[in-house]
Amino acid sequence: DNDSVAPADEHQILPLTGNFNFRWASPNQRVYIVDAPITYLCSPGANGTITRYRGYDIVDPQPTIPASFAGLGTTFALLTTPVSACSFTYTAGTNQRAGLVTLSITLTDNATNESVRLLYQVHVDNTP
Repeated sequence: DNDSVAPADEHQILPLTGNFNFRWASPNQRVYIVDAPITYLCSPGANGTITRYRGYDIVDPQPTIPASFAGLGTTFALLTTPVSACSFTYTAGTNQRAGLVTLSITLTDNATNESVRLLYQVHVDNTP
């Protein structure tokens, strides 16, 4: 029957064999597939940086320091410097409201000690 055939623009993915369960139930029956991980790593300080890492496999635990990307086939790019402070936070949503990602980055000119704080917030659809 045609109900089991995926449309031409969709891919049908079968679950792993065995007794696999997702950690949380999905009320809307949605699944998101990750293609390749990308990490934006902030290392604040007098000469702090934000660096983008890509080209590595999904690993557990997620790398959180520059040295942990060595040997993973990673490429990297320096995005900005000097970063004196940074914060990336996620506030989970509920059934009544969306989640919120907050990105806060402070850049400080070491010569003049002048700073600028960049703040950006993004609403994330609540699709657990």
